[in-house]
Formats: sequence, C-alpha cells, structure tokens
Amino acid sequence: MADNREIAEKLNLIADYLELQDENPFRIRAYRRAAESLMAHPESVENYTERELTKIPGVGKDIAGKIGELRTRGEIPLLEELRKTVPGELLQLKKIPGLGPKKVSLFFRKLGIDSFEKLKEAIRDGTLLKLPGIRAKTVENILRGIEFYEHSRQRIPLGEAYVLADTLTRQVRESGLAESVVTAGSIRRMRETIGDIDILAISESKRELVDLFTKLPQVSEILAAGDTKGSVTILNTVQADMRVVTREAFGSALAYFTGSKAHNVRLRQIARKKGLKLSEYGLFREKDETTVASKTEEEIYRQLGMDFIPPEIREDSGEVEAAIEGKLPRLVTEEMIQGEMHLHSDWSDGFHTLDEIARLMEERGFRYFCVTDHSKSLRIAGGLDENELLRQKEIIEKINSRQKGVTIFSGVEVDILKDGTLDLKYSTLRELDFVTGSIHSGLSQSRQRATERILAAMQTGVVDMIGHLTGRLIGERAGYEVDVEKIIEAAARHDVILELNAHPKRLDIDDRTCRMAKASGVKVAIATDMHHIDDLDNLHFGIGVARRGWLESADVVNTWEADRLIDFLKSRRP
Repeated sequence: MADNREIAEKLNLIADYLELQDENPFRIRAYRRAAESLMAHPESVENYTERELTKIPGVGKDIAGKIGELRTRGEIPLLEELRKTVPGELLQLKKIPGLGPKKVSLFFRKLGIDSFEKLKEAIRDGTLLKLPGIRAKTVENILRGIEFYEHSRQRIPLGEAYVLADTLTRQVRESGLAESVVTAGSIRRMRETIGDIDILAISESKRELVDLFTKLPQVSEILAAGDTKGSVTILNTVQADMRVVTREAFGSALAYFTGSKAHNVRLRQIARKKGLKLSEYGLFREKDETTVASKTEEEIYRQLGMDFIPPEIREDSGEVEAAIEGKLPRLVTEEMIQGEMHLHSDWSDGFHTLDEIARLMEERGFRYFCVTDHSKSLRIAGGLDENELLRQKEIIEKINSRQKGVTIFSGVEVDILKDGTLDLKYSTLRELDFVTGSIHSGLSQSRQRATERILAAMQTGVVDMIGHLTGRLIGERAGYEVDVEKIIEAAARHDVILELNAHPKRLDIDDRTCRMAKASGVKVAIATDMHHIDDLDNLHFGIGVARRGWLESADVVNTWEADRLIDFLKSRRP
C-alpha cells in the first residue's frame, strides 16, 4: 500500500488528467481537496478501512473507493484508463505558467502538440498563431512561461526541500550512529527555493554513517561516498550532501555550510583584519595556527567582534555592520504569534466548521483568528454572497458569546475584480471585523493594470489587508507583476496591512518586500491561508520569510493582543 504522499500524488494526477479532458471543475476540485487532506493527515492511512477514510475531511465515498482499489489492486483503474487516453508529456506542458489545460488540449487536438519541442517548433514556424484565439501576445506569454518553467526546474521550492531534508535527518538520527544531525545551507537560511540539501552530522563512525546515508530508501543515485562526505540524488529531484564532522569543529562547519557565500566572505575579511583565519574547520590565529573558536557559531561571531547573526539574514545585506554595532533586529519568532489572520471554514472551501476551528485554535494556543472565507465570484471555492456573510457573522457572534478562550473576528477574503472593484457591497464589508482583498482572476493583466486594481481596493477604506500580493506559486507561476513601491506607499498612506502568506508555495510577500514595508512603516500579517488545521504548521515558513525580511514583533500585527488589533482596525475604518 502506498503512503499518504503517494496516494495524494495519484489523486492529483487524476485531477490533472481530468483537467486536460475539460471535466467538471467540481469533480477536479474534489480530487485536489482529498489530496490536500491526505498530505496534511497526521497518520498513515495504510490500514484504514474505506469507512474510516471517509471520516478524513474531503475524502468522500467515491474517492475512498479509489484508495481502496489502490490497496487491493496496486493501482487505481481510473488513473490507468486516463493514462492511456492522454500522452504523458501533456501533463508537463500544463505546468508552463499561462498555459492552462484548455490551451494544452486545444494544441494537442488541432496540431498534435504533445511535447515541449513540438510546442517550440509551432511557435517558431508560426503554426500556433493560426489557431483561433491565439494572438501574438498569447505566444509571447507562452514563451515567457516556458522560460520561467525551464529556469524554475533548476531549484525546488523551500516546502518540498524542507520535507525531504527533515526526512533524511530523521532517518540518519534514528540510525544511532550520529551524536547530532542538522540541516544547513539555504534551507537553514529559509531561502524560498533550494538548489541542494546540506546536512551536517557529528559522529565517531564517519564512514559507516556515510554508507548508511547513501543507502537510504529515497536515494536514486550515489554521486560520491567518502570517509566524511556522501553526495546523492534524492527521488531523482535534488542533490543532497551530508558531511560528518567532529564535535570540536561543529560550530565552524555549521556556519560555513549555512552560508551564504557572500556572508562567509565578509566574515573571512573581518577575520584577516584581526590576524585570524576562518574556515570550515575553525577560527585560527594566522601566526601560530592556534584555535580561537570552533565548537559553536556563537563563539565564532563573538571572537570576530560581533553579535550572533541569525541564519535567515546571513546574506551580506547589512547584517554584518549591524552585528558589529550591536544593532541587529530582534527578529519575530513563532512563539510571538497571537492569532491567525487568514483562514477558510467549511462555509467555503475549508475543511472544518466554525465551532471546530474555535476549539482547535484554542488547543494550539491562539488567542484569536479571522474567518476569511471566499466571496461570491469564486464559485468553485464556494464563495459567499452578502446574505451568507451576514448570517455567518451572526453565528460567529453566538460562538463568541458562549466561549471565551479564543476570539473570532468575522471577515472575508473579498475578490478584487478585473476592473478594480470589490466583489461585495461596501455596506456589507463595513459590517465585518476584518476584510482581506485578494486577486484570483485576470492574472495576465499588465503591471500597470494589476497595480491599479490593488490601489483601488486600498482606497476604498474597507479593505484592511491585501492578500498574497503577487499571486505567485513558487515553481509553478510567476504571478502578476505589480509596482511594489507604489503599493507600499499607498499601504502606508491608508494603513493597509500586507499579508505574508506562509503557504510554502506562495511565501508572498517575499523577504525583499518585507524589508521595504518595514522601512515605510507598513504593517505585515503572517498568515497561513488555513483550509485544514494542519496548515497552521506552515506558519514556520512564513516566520522564516519574515525573519529574512528583518521583521520584528512591532512590524507584525498578529503578534499583538486582540484588543490592540481591534483598536487598530477600528481606527482605520471610515
């Protein structure tokens, strides 16, 4: 029987194939939703009965049956049938940003395009332009999408790399051969995309540990295996390197292999000015090779005359100077977060009822949360109209009156429509505690038009926060272009919050925008866009981006107590 991840991948494959056949979007969404739920489910479903499977949110009787077929037959017959009717590379074409399933299907039916090479050839010889609805601008967007796709394949999203690294370090740790195992490199710095995975271990059984690492189940190719280092390819996806060091050199090795390269160069320059030499083996006096520091990162930074620099900001972007002057920011931490600002209930496309969410959020230690179900134009996600929102608000008020552990804010994620207007009446939005404005359609609009849409939403006075500012999906689509500087200027003028969406596929806004917002006094909310309670685990990624963006608790509104947040929201409403 496949594990949860493999089952989810097969369900997503079915959804991909159904999209190419222009199937009912609600049927497609059902498979996607079940896949998301299985990925988030804390237990293996290997031994679940079909009845037990249907108790998992989003897994209905039909899909539970498909999982049952996978258990008994080793395959899902529907998936096998779909594979026969759709050429495999069409799925790859669908991953090109701006090239949705309808266009891919059209190109295949009319021109027999079933590969990247055939698509590129049809663009080169002008054949693609002969199809109905395909204009020069369309072709230009497809070319840009191909370039983005080919570039993005060189790196993988942080979320994927983090899970892989976590699994590898756990397996190495469980072997009993290592005293300590940690992830270093760009994952430790919480970069949004990762080139390779760096793992550091302390062990006296160096060669034995390297051999174990190169034989882990996820290893698809062994690239190198020496006495202290093993390099492998994981799941035919990404390279992973493990280095085994001594306890005495662990701190210097961790600093070196965490990087960044530019940060390390600056540290070596400072060391030389002090008559010292810094390497992965330690900090030494140049004149006699005496070890000055090596066991911990903290003592290395101290000997270089600076405060300890958190890994997330080691990018040579001012952190070295700040550490020398004692002016490093007190970066936001997960423990500081008081509430969740963006979540969906079963009123739209979430998995839980309002009562369930209140209980689960209190169990997780949250003091408040904002219910932000979708608005009516997003029908596929069960978007709510004005009457439904006001009815939901009444229910929220009743829940608040009977339980005091966590405060619920009534709200909505209202669509910013293509013409810049909002999807709901202002009179209804003013009745709510919190309004997030987001773009979900018209993603191919020009930079100027997309910017104007967001500016128009902020000027209404009823939008408290802009959600996932660029609409990007890391490694899948670049999102729409916006003039970030103009938006930050307007956010500062109108006291509008910018969301840092913590979903690992979004991480939107990014760290650069966080620093710009901080410099302009614009407040940020770190939100998970929760649909299932386990999505709250993604808060970790949002915190990582916020720390990379030098954000402190004063910059992040959901580190505030509920009363302070309420006062802030009331002060900015017309």
